[in-house]
Parts: sequence; structure tokens; C-alpha cells
Amino acid sequence: MDMRAVTIDAFGQMPDVRQIDVPADVPAGRILVRVHAAGVNPIDSLIARGLFTPFPVTFPLTLGLDFAGVVDRAGDAANRYAEGDRVCGRAVGTFADYVLVAENETVSPIPESIGFAEAAALPSAGMTALTSVEAAGIAGGSRVLIVGAAGGVGSFAVQFARRRGGYVIATAREEDAAYVKTLGANETVDYTRDDAMFPQDLDALLDFASGAPALVALSGRVRKGGAVVSTRYVADVDTLAKRDIRAINIKNQPTAELMRRVTEAVANGEVAVPEIHTYPLEQAAEVLARFERGQHVRGKLVLLP
Repeated sequence: MDMRAVTIDAFGQMPDVRQIDVPADVPAGRILVRVHAAGVNPIDSLIARGLFTPFPVTFPLTLGLDFAGVVDRAGDAANRYAEGDRVCGRAVGTFADYVLVAENETVSPIPESIGFAEAAALPSAGMTALTSVEAAGIAGGSRVLIVGAAGGVGSFAVQFARRRGGYVIATAREEDAAYVKTLGANETVDYTRDDAMFPQDLDALLDFASGAPALVALSGRVRKGGAVVSTRYVADVDTLAKRDIRAINIKNQPTAELMRRVTEAVANGEVAVPEIHTYPLEQAAEVLARFERGQHVRGKLVLLP
């Protein structure tokens, strides 16, 4: 049986939707998931261009890391999930009609209250945000600046930080200010303005967007004993340590437990799913190009196979 998949034959190639074979046999310990929705993240663009490869790559490479769908078949020794179960998580090659997933890795049941598009928005962004907030040690009364607050990771981070009692100052364009406030931001700073007033004496800086020069400037507003978190891996650990500031470069290490905590937080109403924009699978190349152009994205982009 054939399925559609968004693939590349070389780094930097324009992604193309092709017909490829669905695995006839599901390997032991794995499940074959019929993908109903696939979340799109900036890392997908980096992988397609060969700028970041967090796993061994062979071509043709099917793109995509986040998925939500229904178990179609289970291999031998797969006993956590059965045919018909609704699941979401992370795996390689999710921009397709089907994806093979190791059931003991980053997979979580989808609560009945969460739809497929919403579930596909959770894995990478939700787990990164939760990891970042916890690494920063945000607690009651912490003054937190979140850079990139309107994006996928930032949308979750604002909420997780508020859940832990943080006072959240979020960077956001004027048109996004109301959005991040609905997520719980106490204040917003329009970073596009020349006279943007960033706060001082911060307990934590969570930066999901800046390169090294901008992060250095913002780090100067963090108090002694505070924390600087970067998902761009540009926080200078040694330099900040001299100021008694913890620098944390987040290397996302997704787990089933972390995935479960994110889905449960959404199912329990503690955290809302970010604003979602959906596109058909055939528009994958166009959607990825938004990240390549550095185009502003509010909330999460999701493909619907």
C-alpha cells in the first residue's frame, strides 16, 4: 500500500510530496500510526537544510517530528498501545500518512478532550517550554522575561511560568500583545520599537528567539543569582557564571513522561493549546519556507495529512 510523504533527497532540496510504500510488517516493539495531524517546528526547516541533524540521516528523508493520530497496527511485543488507540508524540518522519513509532519512546495517549490538530501542536513546543521553565527554577514571585512569547514554545512557556507563580513579561509585537496576555502574560514589551523598554532585575530570562548578540544584551538585565535559558544554544555559560548567573542551553530530550505531563496539563485545563494554523500536507514546503524566511509565526503551524 502506498502513502504520501514529504521527502528530500539531499539537504537544501525543496521538500516534495511523494508516494512511498507503507511498511508491510511492523517491527517488534513498534506501532504504525495513521497520522491525522503533524506539528511543524523551526527545527524541521533546519533539518531539511542540513543545519541541524539530531539523528542519523539517510535519504530519501521523510521530514517531520511531531504527530497525532491513531494506531493502525502494532508489532510483536508492543503491548502499551493497540489498534485504534489515539496517540501523539515525537518520531522521525511524521509529515506523512503513516509513521512508525517505537512505543516505549516519546508517545502519549491523547485525552478525549483534545483533538488531533491540538495534540500535534503539543510535543516539541510543549516539552521544550516545560523543560525551559523548570530548568530556570521559576517559582512564586519570579520576574521572568520570555522572548519569543507569541511562538509555539513561547505560548506554552508563558502559561507554564504563570502556573509556577512567575510574574511574566513577554516580548510581543503590537498585534500579538492581546494574544500573549490571554495566555497569562502580566506585561508585554514590543521589541520592534526603537524605544522598547526591557525590564531590569529579572530572576529569569527565557529566550526562544535571539542569537548570541541579542542574548548578551538581554542577559545584562538578569540579577545576580538568576538564570538565562536559551533554546538557540547561544548562552555563554562561563561568562554568565562570572556574574553568578546560571546559563542553560536547552537540548530537548523528549520522553514519554514529559509528553504525558504536557498532554495532562492541557486535558486538565491548566494550559491552553496555542493558536493553531492548519495546512494540507501538500503545502509542507510553503509552510517550512516561512521559517527559512524568518517570517513571524504566532502560535503553531500544523499539517493535516
